[in-house]
Amino acid sequence: MIGAIYNNTPSGFFDGYLDQVLVVTRAKAASEILVDASLVCYYSFDANSTYDSGPLGINGSTVNVAAAVGSGRVSDAISFTTPSSYYTFGGLRLLGIDNQPYSISVWIKPTSVSGGTIVHVSKCNNNCGTNWCLAYMGFSSSGQIVIQSWNYLYFGSLISLTGPILSTNVWTHVVNTYSTCNGIRLYLNGTLYSQSTSFTYMSSSAPNYMYLGNFPLIPCVAQANNIILMGQYYGLLDEFRLYSREITASEVMTLANP
Repeated sequence: MIGAIYNNTPSGFFDGYLDQVLVVTRAKAASEILVDASLVCYYSFDANSTYDSGPLGINGSTVNVAAAVGSGRVSDAISFTTPSSYYTFGGLRLLGIDNQPYSISVWIKPTSVSGGTIVHVSKCNNNCGTNWCLAYMGFSSSGQIVIQSWNYLYFGSLISLTGPILSTNVWTHVVNTYSTCNGIRLYLNGTLYSQSTSFTYMSSSAPNYMYLGNFPLIPCVAQANNIILMGQYYGLLDEFRLYSREITASEVMTLANP
């Protein structure tokens, strides 16, 4: 019985919410428990590309995205070859909380680096107008990899880190982390490339949607300082993970060497 004590008749009822109850027949390691507690979603894009292999079961959906069977960094991947192609999922409640730490890990193999949105976060999934949104990861017009976040101190003020121009048709592991202590950090192929100073993250204050490969809606709020040239990402994408904490450098290195 879950939610009460049963001694002939139920009593001692639990008052609140429960979710994702799972019973396993062994003692889990501490590292496994940490994953259960902080891995928001994990898309391997193997076989069923929309399936979330993480503990929460946040399955995604695709528009004009093709399966790249056997062409992934690990097994299969998804391919963005046409305009208006994207992968999306929602219900990201923790990402909609101010100062909430997060980490994004992804393998990309671009066929073009002349702009393009890799990861975009939005408060809405239709008719966004002036709602909150931001391209978290993408390419500049000159082909540099860029990560961004909102600074709470000044509404509309972006914190950005610009990396190198990435090679096309080559797999690159990219990690974007945030915490109030360390700000945002950009890791490339397991190595810390750049980091900002500490800042307070301004969230949407609502559950968010995430888009991979493109943001198909009209940009939400004015982003005059947006370094990412928003638009279609062209290439392969594999092994996407979102965490509700700042993962460590050693964890990044492990993810960069699957």
